[in-house]
Amino acid sequence: MIIYIAGRYRADKELMVDRHVAVAEYFGILVMEKGHFPLIPHTNTGRFERMVDYPDRIYLEGTMDLLRRCDGILMIPGWRKSEGAVAELEKAKRDGHCIFMSIDDVPWGWDEDEATLDG
Repeated sequence: MIIYIAGRYRADKELMVDRHVAVAEYFGILVMEKGHFPLIPHTNTGRFERMVDYPDRIYLEGTMDLLRRCDGILMIPGWRKSEGAVAELEKAKRDGHCIFMSIDDVPWGWDEDEATLDG
């Protein structure tokens, strides 16, 4: 299963953006450990705003297109404070995706004993 990681990205300070990206990556690792593949939009175009000035709609439309290609969505801590993540959840509901409100809700995709990064 491909699981979209939905959570906060934007922040007033670059350090907080970096923190939000790190949290999303952490949950991506947890999704992989459960036997699925994460799609982490935070890392796809993460930090582009530091180099180019594209309108927000470009990012939001692009991430919605990515979400359409996923099987499920995982809402990570802090998602309620993200306008984008709230919209992603609503889209996932409309499109009939599996919705996971916590990592504990994500089913195992393979035997739990095999689901570790070290082997």
